[in-house]
Amino acid sequence: MKLSSIANSISTKPNHTSWRWKGNVSPLAYITLYIIYISRLCSLLQICKYIYRTVKKQYFKVFSVDKASQRINVPPYFVELYYMIWCAILFCAPNDCKVTVWLSAYFMGESLCWLLYYFFFRRFFEEKYAIMHSLEYIVILPLLIVCQARCISIIFDISFGMALGTLFFPSKNDNAYIIFLSILYTALIFGIFLSNLPIEQVKEKGNYRYNFSIIGNGHIVQNRLKPAIGKLTPAKIVAVFDVDQYHPKSEVCGYAKLRYFKISEDSLKNIHASNILWIATPSYTHIGYLSKYINSIFIAIEKPLIVNQAELSILQQLRKSGLWNRVFCLSYYYLEKALPLTFLYNPHTFYEKYLDFHDSDRVKVLSLFEKLGKVQDIQLTLCEDDDPREWVDTPLHGGQLFETFIHLAVLTHMMCRAGDTLETDRWTIKNEGGHHMSYIQCEGHTKSKETHFDLTMGKFMPKQQLRRGGILRFKSGEAHVDFDSQTVVARIKGEEDETFTISIKEEFRLTKYSVQLDMVRRCYEDYIHPSMVDGVDLQIKALEWLFEQKAKNDIV
Repeated sequence: MKLSSIANSISTKPNHTSWRWKGNVSPLAYITLYIIYISRLCSLLQICKYIYRTVKKQYFKVFSVDKASQRINVPPYFVELYYMIWCAILFCAPNDCKVTVWLSAYFMGESLCWLLYYFFFRRFFEEKYAIMHSLEYIVILPLLIVCQARCISIIFDISFGMALGTLFFPSKNDNAYIIFLSILYTALIFGIFLSNLPIEQVKEKGNYRYNFSIIGNGHIVQNRLKPAIGKLTPAKIVAVFDVDQYHPKSEVCGYAKLRYFKISEDSLKNIHASNILWIATPSYTHIGYLSKYINSIFIAIEKPLIVNQAELSILQQLRKSGLWNRVFCLSYYYLEKALPLTFLYNPHTFYEKYLDFHDSDRVKVLSLFEKLGKVQDIQLTLCEDDDPREWVDTPLHGGQLFETFIHLAVLTHMMCRAGDTLETDRWTIKNEGGHHMSYIQCEGHTKSKETHFDLTMGKFMPKQQLRRGGILRFKSGEAHVDFDSQTVVARIKGEEDETFTISIKEEFRLTKYSVQLDMVRRCYEDYIHPSMVDGVDLQIKALEWLFEQKAKNDIV
């Protein structure tokens, strides 16, 4: 192993963004940070940590790894035990021994470096704490102070009580090092006190460089997400990480400022300086980015979550983990185009901000919807004229079955009775590829025979066949769904026909993705568990069904 690699394993190099700002170098920042870097190379504690990680990696199969740095985590008790051993050595060693004096001098240097790094400079070296918050270091402070006071009593041959007083109340005749250490502790104690005062509940959490980051800069970002950001995101700074090409360094978009980066190992570190990460890369890369960042940031991820059945077990494990409460699963139709229909089946008050009940109210609308009874026939069509994304033509990457048809599958699973599986009678698939017509039709029924469904999806379709919507026939009426106007109009049959209309409010129809962007913001800021509103369970259920159908019917 190279010496440089070992050095970087012992001590963390400062991030170049800490001393290089907008192409300009700060020599003082560079020198300061590298002095700390070199000082930590000489730290016995850091060397012990390196040995611990090496032994763990070589001889143990199970260990936790920090997501940000990809290094093995060192448990808090390791550092605490280290300083307890120092405390025992310093108090047991004789005062008049030269070795004790040299050990005391070394400890004073190493402990000062530890204080400066963990309480002042760590954020310039590492984006994320490894396993705990700052309490990990605060609880060690009393032990550190006792040890340093003991070192002062040994070096200057004074009593421990006098040394402790000198540490906090130095005189002008005291050693410059002790005066500096006293000032450092004063600043540290005031800082800890102020940082633990109750703070006002404001909408933005933390002092982040970017309000959120976006990985990907394709059709979805350019034509949907970016316009929504420009309209609905006042005074925000957004980092956009481009997979394929490099754009101008920055761009003003409405009230927001977008800063573009070419994806690299170094540039992706900026993601950790964001509130929210929006994963908008091609579908076959979703699970990789989700696995990488789920532990460190609130995520909004485009559908489909996966396109390969081999990744299903990974997704299910992540879904069951406690980390999933920081993942918002996007679904353009379930959460936006068909949100009025979603509300009827899942009447969450969270959705009401975006809905217009047209001279009625939620109670009356839901009461009328209940009168319709069970749905008996579902006919949904999603036929569009084009799709500029080249990768969706590739069956290996899921194709239109997982990219577009999944919308119809999710909505159908939502409308059918829970536990009633979908069985297909006929699949009709035509995929010419290369920006030519893609057509998928699926007809079938539920296992209970209660509901029949006919789902049609098309891309690059003839103009006369373009349509997005459908009709739902119930036991006591029918409902017309229009995905373009984002409206559901229902009629209940009876002695006197009753009707109701529910649609997306006009202010949210003007800009695509405005609803989903606002939903993500609300879940993040108000600590709402995303899976309560994003329909992730339905999306996973639809994915499992599509995988099953693909294998059973040899769909490519």
